[in-house]
Amino acid sequence: MNKNLCAFRAVFLATAAALIAPAAAFADDDEDCNVERGPSTLFDATVAPAGIAPNGFLFFGTGNPPTGFAQQEDPTTTLELDLSLIYRTGDTIQPAGVTSCGEIIYRVPAGPQVIDPAHGVTTANANRAAWNFNYAAVLLNGADTLEQFLRARNSLEIKIDLDPGPELRSLTLHAVYDPALNPVGSHIVWETKQGQILFGDDGGTTQATENSENDAFWRTLIGSDPRHLGYNFEPATFNLELKAASHNGHALADIRAIVEVVAPAP
Repeated sequence: MNKNLCAFRAVFLATAAALIAPAAAFADDDEDCNVERGPSTLFDATVAPAGIAPNGFLFFGTGNPPTGFAQQEDPTTTLELDLSLIYRTGDTIQPAGVTSCGEIIYRVPAGPQVIDPAHGVTTANANRAAWNFNYAAVLLNGADTLEQFLRARNSLEIKIDLDPGPELRSLTLHAVYDPALNPVGSHIVWETKQGQILFGDDGGTTQATENSENDAFWRTLIGSDPRHLGYNFEPATFNLELKAASHNGHALADIRAIVEVVAPAP
C-alpha cells in the first residue's frame, strides 16, 4: 500500500468509531430475503483474465492465485465481483455451506497466523489474524474502465462487520476513483461516506481493483464497541459484503458471507 494510504489509515482508525451505525442482521434487514440479490453465485471460480497479472497471480502479490472465488457477473455492465477467504499466506478456504438467504458460510481459524503446513502457511505473524479475505472487481469488456463505471454513478462497496458477536455492526466503504491518493494501478481507494479511508488497492489496473484484507487492520474499531471491548482474534462471527449497484440502486452483483471464526479442535 502506498504511503499516502498508510497515513490516511492512521487518521481513520483514530476517529472512525463514532461514524459506525448499528445494523440488523442480513435476514432481518432483507425482510426474509425478499430483496434483489444480483446474479447467481458461482463457487470455486477463477477471476477473469483482466484481473490476473502477467505472472498468473492476482495483482496484489505473487503467490495469490486467481482461483477458489465466489463469483457473480452482471451481464449489463460486464462487471464481475469475486470474494474468497484464505488462510493468510496459505490455501483457499472453501465454503462450509450457504444459508436460505444466499449468504455463504465460511469457517476460519481463531487466533493469530501460525505455521500451518497442512494449509500452506509457512510463516507465523502474531500481529495478523490467521485468515484474510480477498476481493476483486473486474470489468470484462476491454473498452471500459472502472473510472467510467463509477463516473456513470454506479457504485462498488464493501461492508465489514465490527461486532464479533451474532449482531451485525457494519462499516460501509465505497470505491472512489482518486489518482492523487492512489497514483498507481486502478487509482481506487475505499472510503466511508465522510471521506475517510480504511484501505486502498495493493494492485489492479484501469479495469480491475483487488486486494487482500485482514481484520488486524481494524481490530481497534472492533474493540471500540463497549459490548465487546478488545479483540484478539478469538472466536467470533463476522459478516462481509461485496456489492455493485447501478445509479438507481439496482443490485448488479451482491456477494454476502458469514465468517465463523472458530477455535481449532483440541
